[in-house]
Amino acid sequence: MARHLHTTVERLAKYADERQCLPLLQPHAQALIGRPCSLMSCDVLASRAKVRHKPDQVANSSVDVLYRLGVAGDDHPVVVAVQANAHNDIISARFPHDDEMTELPHVLASALERGGELVKYSPSKSCVLRYRDRPGSAGWTYSKTYPPVRAPQIYRRWRQLDTLASGSDGRLRIAESLSFDPRSGTIAQRELVGESLAEALRRSRPSRLAESIAAGLVVIHHSTLDCDEGLEPAARQRQTVRKIKHLVELIPTAAESLATIEALLVSVASSEPSRRCVSFGDFHPGQIVFADGDVSFCDFDSFVLDEPERDLGEFIAASIVGGLGDHATTHAFCLALTNAYRGHAHLDHQRLTWHATVEFVTHVAHSARALRPGWAGTVLSAAAKYPELRRVLDDAA
Repeated sequence: MARHLHTTVERLAKYADERQCLPLLQPHAQALIGRPCSLMSCDVLASRAKVRHKPDQVANSSVDVLYRLGVAGDDHPVVVAVQANAHNDIISARFPHDDEMTELPHVLASALERGGELVKYSPSKSCVLRYRDRPGSAGWTYSKTYPPVRAPQIYRRWRQLDTLASGSDGRLRIAESLSFDPRSGTIAQRELVGESLAEALRRSRPSRLAESIAAGLVVIHHSTLDCDEGLEPAARQRQTVRKIKHLVELIPTAAESLATIEALLVSVASSEPSRRCVSFGDFHPGQIVFADGDVSFCDFDSFVLDEPERDLGEFIAASIVGGLGDHATTHAFCLALTNAYRGHAHLDHQRLTWHATVEFVTHVAHSARALRPGWAGTVLSAAAKYPELRRVLDDAA
């Protein structure tokens, strides 16, 4: 079974490798582009594998890939979304035609008329475009299109956040929402201009930046924003243990380091859950921008009702895996953020440890799902950072 699984994953990984995917796609060029043609180049914009680990389902594994294809004789590349399976069969959906976002072609055409470009596309989920505020302008407007059944809730939450931010005495800042088109499910927002956290840490004290983030996060945690229920801890525990098992099946050499992670996860799983509150649900350094000493928050798609320790745990785990500079800077900032949050609200250390461990596994598993070149080594390198996470959590106790 292990050999069959590894052979299947190796085959799928070729579709996420720009050095190998072009010959695999060429036989399907007419289906992908809509006419007979030759593919000249291929860029992988995003990839996500769905690996089935049960012996009788391995053959049903697949990988979803978003490509930018250069076509012979065409001046502009074509973006296509492809699902490839272990039998080298593909199902294509030529962007921007999407069954869940039927108005997306019109949204794209409007953006392109204003010098727009694609930022990110997740088939059936969302599409992010950006275009100039006006001809010759240096500023961008971002538009995000969702399935129309989901868009109203996200826009309603954004309006609630606008109200919340205006009454927060500057503690919470968000991108300016410009408009909402319910027919297409598109929300437009002003560009957030500023530095990333890693950039800001090069010239500012961790404690000052951490205080700004913690103050804004507490405002969100104490709010009554519109959001869905998060998974119960028991369900997330089972989900995370399953991810560890699957990672070991894919990369047996990771078994020892992952066993250490699972042992800690199990040891703190019985801790009493803390209060549930409005949480980001996907909080990491990429969700914040610094400008003129102020922090702004962005991306409000994943808000859920969950424990406040989830947001802190994920932010710390993502910072450790992705890095915020050198080890000392990352460590100092994670401690500063934990202490700053405790200055505003209660934080349960056992729940923080559990959530940070769960989110650490999620971030490690992300590299495996992408199947990009060198993915196994990337997973091993990420898993090897767990002792660093433990040191942060121990020092934060």
